[in-house]
Amino acid sequence: MFVLVLIAIAVASRYGFAPPDGAVQTDDGREISGPVRVGDGDSIDIGSTRIRFHGIDAVELAQHCKDATGNDYACGEEAKRTLQNLIGNRSVRCDERHGVDQYGRVTAVCTADGIDLNAAMV
Repeated sequence: MFVLVLIAIAVASRYGFAPPDGAVQTDDGREISGPVRVGDGDSIDIGSTRIRFHGIDAVELAQHCKDATGNDYACGEEAKRTLQNLIGNRSVRCDERHGVDQYGRVTAVCTADGIDLNAAMV
């Protein structure tokens, strides 16, 4: 199914049609950009494409952690907010040359107006 979506995007790009949901890909199909929805601290959606940040693993969205004084806090929600703040209204571009994970998500290195989001979230 994923291959069919990529083929459809490639054909649409070749003949001047806009890809769905504002997503954009280069001719070699290795870059995705467009409106972003943050899922958690290491994943985003651009259009209908789910993207997992390559090389990092953030805490789970529902996860709770202890701070330096031993108090419980929602670290998963904090990681999501941190990523949302890093992105803000910036344009996000993802290089998807890292393949697809076991859940069918594109794994990529993403930037927001030049800020390496993967590195910033570490």
